This record gives sequence, C-alpha cells and structure tokens, in this order.
Amino acid sequence: EEVASHFGSGFDFTMLVLHGDTLDDALALTDRAAAGARRLMTEGELRGFRAVTSLLPPLEQQTEALEWLERWRAEGPGVAGIADRFDQAVTEQGIRAAPFREGLDLLGQALERDRPLSVDEIDSTEQGKRLLAQYLRKTEGGWTSVVRLFPPDNRWRRSAPPAVLALADELGPDAVVAGTNVLNQRVRQIVLHDAFLAGLVGFVLVAFLIFLDFRALGYTLLSLTPLAVGILWMLGVMAEIGLQANFMNIFVSTMIIGIGVDYGLHMIHRYREIRLAGDRDLEAGLQETGKAIAAAALSTIVGFGSLSFSHYPGLRTTGYVAVLGALATALVALTLVPALLSLLHRPKPE
Repeated sequence: EEVASHFGSGFDFTMLVLHGDTLDDALALTDRAAAGARRLMTEGELRGFRAVTSLLPPLEQQTEALEWLERWRAEGPGVAGIADRFDQAVTEQGIRAAPFREGLDLLGQALERDRPLSVDEIDSTEQGKRLLAQYLRKTEGGWTSVVRLFPPDNRWRRSAPPAVLALADELGPDAVVAGTNVLNQRVRQIVLHDAFLAGLVGFVLVAFLIFLDFRALGYTLLSLTPLAVGILWMLGVMAEIGLQANFMNIFVSTMIIGIGVDYGLHMIHRYREIRLAGDRDLEAGLQETGKAIAAAALSTIVGFGSLSFSHYPGLRTTGYVAVLGALATALVALTLVPALLSLLHRPKPE
C-alpha cells in the first residue's frame, strides 16, 4: 500500500496472454497489443506496460530499423564520427571522455548491427534468458507471449479492467486476459453461487426438520422468522457499513442458519409448553427462556467476536459477519417472535 501510494501504482498487474503459431506471429500480435496498451496509457486507463517487443521487436520492425541504419552508415558521420564529436563536446565542458568509452563502444555495436536480433541470441546470456522467460516461451502449439499491464492507482484488483477486455476482443481469439484479478473475479462468482446454493439447501433442510418436530406449518414458519429476518438485517447492516462479502465470510451466512434457528425454536417450544397457562405464567415463562437465549447469543457473539481481532482481514470480516448474524437472529427471537405470539395467542378463559 505504501509503494502504491508513493508511485501511483502497485505490484498488481493484468496480463494479456497471446498465442502465435510461429515466433513471428506471436511477436506481431504482441506488437499490436503494445500499440493498444500505449493508447490506453494516453487515455489514462493504464500507467504502463511491459512486453517482449522492448527486447525483441517483430521481424518487420527490425528490418525497417536495419534499413535505416544502413542508410545512416552510408550517409551519416559513422560510429567513429559520433565518438569524435562526443569527445570534443565533453572536453570543451572540462569532462574526461575516457569513462564514457565503454558506453560508446556498446553504442557502436548497436549502430553497426546488420542482421535481425533472434531469440537464441538473447537466450545465449544468463541475463537475457531471465528477461526473455518473463515474456516469451515456446509451447507445444507454437509460441506464447505475455504483456503485463499496470493500472493506475492500484485499481482493478478484484476484476479485469473493461478497457483491457475490449483490447483483447480487438486482438482476436488468440488473446486472453489473465491475472490474479481475473482469477479472483471468477472464483468470487463461483463462491457466491455455491454459497447461495448451500444456504438455500441448508434453509430448506432445516425447515423440513422443524416441520417434522412441530407437525404444524404455522409453528414452523414462526420458528424460521428469526432466521429469515435476522439474515436480512445482517445483510442490510453489511451493506450499510461497507462490509463486502469475500471467500471466507460468505459461508458464515450458511453457518448462521444452524445457529440462528435455535433461538426461535426454543422460544416456540417454550410457548407450546405453557400456552394454556395464564397470561402472567406465560409471560414469565417466555422471559425465562429469553434470558437463556440471550446468554447463548452472547456466548456465541463473544466466541466468534474474537476473530475480529485477527491481523488477517479475511478472519476479521468473518468475525464481524458472525457477530452481526448471531446478534440479529437473537434480537428477532427476543422481540419479534414474542410480539407475533401475543397477536396469535388466545387467552385462557376465566
């Protein structure tokens, strides 16, 4: 976070994975991707990019550069002329020219080149091999090239940038968007789908077990009221305070089904035991059960609440969601369920 704040970008990046049947095809497609990345940089969608074309340009581009160098060598001052002019310029400024000789020799090697640069040539040095391995690799079906794209301000950490997806569509079927943000987006979709399915199946099975216990639809629905309303409250509070669902805390919702249903179930069982008693006895019995429910809820909140002090964000949010779920279902069981029972209760005749 400190690096991203200082430099305006972090270590996260999105990748364009490009495939070509031949090396020239892969480099040509990479060159098109690099041109598109430069366009996105001017539009503010990217802060920078890295591609193999900075090390190994496409053959067509290399050929144009070699032709230009050939004309320059024939018409220009030549490498020796550049060195003489440089020596004269630095001498006039009172600077010794000798320390620059190695750099001028390397420049001379570049300007005297008369053949295209090849993969084998770069791969022949240890440093070149390490650099090349980050961006280009030969595969069974041809060649694979990777273009690393860096978004500004460390954006798009949870999903792929739309502009990059549009660029991949422009490049055709041989271009695929990849990266940890793409993986996170896909896994998040899978987890949310599975969590919803698990929650639905769990709710239905719990409702069926309660129905087998009561053998009455009305009591079953009353027992499920704290669970349904409590989860709704939990999700509402999460949205209000900006607590996002993630891979870890999403399954707490399914756990709340097993925890929260107990509170309403105990209250309904107590009511059924004393429903034929007088109003005072009924009220006293429900208050007694309410104290037990409150104690059970507080112990659950304290137990799961300890996760809120974790240094790991995933565990922290798991603790927050568990506390919200247990608190909400307990409050509904202690307030809404007795209120509904009072509306449905028929007083014992004198």
